[in-house]
Amino acid sequence: MVRKWSDPDHPSRPNLKQALVLDVAYTEAGHGVPPILSMYQERLARALTIESKKPAVDVALAALSVQAAVGDISQSILSIKASSVDGVTFSSNERNQILGLLEKLMTQVSMIEETLDNNPVDLG
Repeated sequence: MVRKWSDPDHPSRPNLKQALVLDVAYTEAGHGVPPILSMYQERLARALTIESKKPAVDVALAALSVQAAVGDISQSILSIKASSVDGVTFSSNERNQILGLLEKLMTQVSMIEETLDNNPVDLG
């Protein structure tokens, strides 16, 4: 049963009574702070913070935005390369343009990461 609980792809999770029994056994064996209680306390604290009350980002839309940003970067580099004499060097303006697009890409990726971090795994 514990092996199933530790498998992130398996829907089985301990119920409250099972979690209590595991934490009691862990503590009585002298291993310190009960891990299930600790995890629950962390999630409760996160749920009560202002940070977690920000509106969730639509992960699918954010993923599509990442793809769009990658396309913009690729198109920009191809355009610059086609107009460049040696196909390798970038002017200061072209460099800044690409760096701006990379910053946009990183913002989109960060939005996905933040959404996943702020939405705990379903334990139900």
